[in-house]
Amino acid sequence: MFRHAGAVLAAGISLATAAAADGQGFGPPQQVAALTNASAVAYPPGDRARLFVLTLSGMVRVIENGALAPTACLDATAAVGNSANGATGLCFDPEYTTNRYFYIFHSAPLGRVVLARYQMSATDPALADPTSRLVLLQRPGVSQHTGGWIDFGKDGYLYLSGGDLWQDTNGSPQSVTTWTGKFFRLDVRGDDFPDDAARNYAIPPGNPFAGLHPGLDEIWATGIRNAYRCSFDRLTGDLWIADVGGGLREEVNRQPANSTGGENYGWPCWEGNQFRSNCGPASMFTFPILDLEGVPLVVGS
Repeated sequence: MFRHAGAVLAAGISLATAAAADGQGFGPPQQVAALTNASAVAYPPGDRARLFVLTLSGMVRVIENGALAPTACLDATAAVGNSANGATGLCFDPEYTTNRYFYIFHSAPLGRVVLARYQMSATDPALADPTSRLVLLQRPGVSQHTGGWIDFGKDGYLYLSGGDLWQDTNGSPQSVTTWTGKFFRLDVRGDDFPDDAARNYAIPPGNPFAGLHPGLDEIWATGIRNAYRCSFDRLTGDLWIADVGGGLREEVNRQPANSTGGENYGWPCWEGNQFRSNCGPASMFTFPILDLEGVPLVVGS
C-alpha cells in the first residue's frame, strides 16, 4: 500500500502545550501554523524554544515560542526541484551546540535521492547558511518508495531508512549487495570514500556487513519496503520502524538499543506476519511487534 510522507502533516502543524513544567502532561493541540505538505519536524539539541519544520518542497520553517517565524530558515527548493517524493527527512547533529549542523534527506531531479548537511548561522539560530550545503550521500532512485527518515542514535551515528523503489518483485530488499529495501547506518564525521563525491561519510566499524564481500558496508538491516517514519525511544534508545505494507498489512518493528544490526524484516518474503513467497525458513526473519490490516502507520517519539 502506498503512503506519502506528506500526508503526515499536510493540513498544518499542531503542537501540544505542556500542562506541567515537568512534562508529565500535555494540553490539547493548538494549531500554530498552516504549512502545506509539512513532512518532518525536529528540535535542535538544547533548544526547546524552536521547532523546525521541513516541507516536501524543501523549505525549513521555524516555529518559535508558538509562532511561525516570517523568514524561512532554509530554502532548498532548487535542490529538490520537481522530483516526486520531495524532502522527507530532517534531523540535528548530536553536537549541534558546537558545530551547528543539521541534515535533510530529499529526492532530486533525474531520479536521485540525496542526504545533505547544512550549518546554521553563527549569529542567528533560526537561519541556515545555504552555501554550507554538503552532499553526504547521493544515489539513483525512482519516483516512489525511497524511505527518507533520518536521525541519530545514541551511538552518535546517523540512521537512514530506505525503500524498495517499487522493485519488490526481484527480491532486491533481501540482497545485501543492493541499496534497495535497506536501513543504513553512517558515520557522518569521517570520509572513507575521498575519491567519491557521492559518498562523503565513513562506515561505522560495527556495521554488520562492513568488510564482508558480498555486502554493502552501509547496510544496517534488510527486508524493508518503505519505512518512511521511524523513531528512537528517547529513554531506551530502541528504534521503532513503521513500514508500509504491499496492500494487505502494515507493520511496526522494534529494534532494541543493544542490537548489533543485521535484522531481516522480511519484505518481500513476508508482509507483516503474512507469508508471501518462500525465501527461506522463518527463523531468518525478524517479525513485527504490531501487524495491522491496511491502515497507515506513523511512529513518533
